[in-house]
Amino acid sequence: MQAANNVMEQQVVEDLVLRLKNSFWCYTCCCCGEGFLQPTDPCCWSQDKFCCCTQSTTSGEECCGPKGCCKGLNKCFCCVSHSKFPPDPCMCAVCNFFIVGQPPSSNGADAAEAAYLQNTCWMYYCCCAGDGCTSELANPMILGQQKFLCCMATRNTTDCVGPRGLFL
Repeated sequence: MQAANNVMEQQVVEDLVLRLKNSFWCYTCCCCGEGFLQPTDPCCWSQDKFCCCTQSTTSGEECCGPKGCCKGLNKCFCCVSHSKFPPDPCMCAVCNFFIVGQPPSSNGADAAEAAYLQNTCWMYYCCCAGDGCTSELANPMILGQQKFLCCMATRNTTDCVGPRGLFL
């Protein structure tokens, strides 16, 4: 699990460096600034970090690709919530017993997501959404991914001081 998080963190750093190098800066002051990128880049894009909390936003996702049109994955300590529309396939479960379909999986798209979904005991799952519990309390303690059409937002906890430093 830690290796998957390190790979994701390294990918974020590489993407951030590339965007910073390719930007036309309107202003910079101390540790913040605003600028422009090429029109072919996403309309909205942000990367933020404060101590152990990170968040990112982009409008550069596929509208209805492998992640679906609308998707959510949230984890807070041991509580997990998952949704995907359109459901692929439709699922129905009570107390981790799936009456219709199989437990949700990430279809190989995201290793970290696959680990959370695989290790979750689902209290219920109805059609395209469900809640459950996982044994993974930490690493990260908080995780969130929301997607609606081309917009995607993520947030999670990470090391306070890592490759991205304390603030970035």
